[in-house]
Amino acid sequence: MPIKKLLIIIPVYDEEKTLGISVPKLVELFKKNPFPKVNVQIAIAGRQSTDNTNAIATKLEKKYANVFFSKIDYPTKCGRIAKINLNTDYDFYAFIDADLPVDLKKFHEIIQAVVTDKADLGIASRYIPGAGQNRDPRRVFFSKAFNLLLRILLPKIKTHDSQAGAKAWNKKVAKEVIPKIDTTSYFFDAELLYFCFDQKLKVVEIPVHYEDMRNDSKINVLHDSWVMGKEMLMFSLKRRFS
Repeated sequence: MPIKKLLIIIPVYDEEKTLGISVPKLVELFKKNPFPKVNVQIAIAGRQSTDNTNAIATKLEKKYANVFFSKIDYPTKCGRIAKINLNTDYDFYAFIDADLPVDLKKFHEIIQAVVTDKADLGIASRYIPGAGQNRDPRRVFFSKAFNLLLRILLPKIKTHDSQAGAKAWNKKVAKEVIPKIDTTSYFFDAELLYFCFDQKLKVVEIPVHYEDMRNDSKINVLHDSWVMGKEMLMFSLKRRFS
């Protein structure tokens, strides 16, 4: 049985406080819990930072044999994930936010669903039985409202969460779904889900406890919710009349 390849993508922008802690934890996770016949590499994705993130990424690349600082770049987080997916050739892909908001055992479980062919796409979910979260109440409110509207306007999407910062997918999704996605904003995740369900691929939600109490979050709750709401409406109208 040939060795398969898994790429873990960590999108970064001004993550000097988290990156040096997160990457060693991920390296240790897959060292202690390897997938049989799967080689794991970790890509630090993003060269736009204004702090010491790039220097830390370079040091980590030198320290760990399976970590590299990707030269594939794009201004937005989701754009970087898409560009790396489209310009590399792995059997499986996954991403997790740099502050590791999801318990790593659960992240491993999300990936395991994909590498064992139980799912084409595995996602973290904050809104199914067994899940929980510790977040700013305003963000929880807008998140729940967004996910409710998403299922109303795009009923093909059957999941209860779309935006949690941990997902994994196989080569079928990498080659047949992600090239269809137009947006590089936070609506990327919703399009990913829509096209997976549209192609009748198997999607699994894994309940997670989500921790996100950062004071330096890059998300502007009101602005980003407004932008994503507009994108959701435009996308749903486009799908309805196309």
